[in-house]
Amino acid sequence: MRLEVKLVSRGSISNRPTMRLFLLTLLTMTAFAANSLLNRAGLAEGAIGPAGFAVIRVLSGAVMLWVLMGLGQKVAPKRATPDWISAGALATSLLGFSLAFRTQTNLAKTDSSG
Repeated sequence: MRLEVKLVSRGSISNRPTMRLFLLTLLTMTAFAANSLLNRAGLAEGAIGPAGFAVIRVLSGAVMLWVLMGLGQKVAPKRATPDWISAGALATSLLGFSLAFRTQTNLAKTDSSG
């Protein structure tokens, strides 16, 4: 019979699933709030249209995913077949949010000037 002793550091965040989940949730919610503020700022002056802004968001997201995948894996994942329904849903969502932020910004300008 072997007796195994595992030493666990109580100070490590990764050993506390509840704290880790809380911190990751906090980070995610902060990122969503920052995304909303950046969307409003990006569309506020009307220097770029909703479609152009959506393209920038998709490209920057793709670059970030590529970087994160490169950091996490040493072997490239198997390339999946495209899911065109999901791609269409993503495009609709991006354009919808960009149009909504632009409309909301225009309504705010109208209310404050009138």
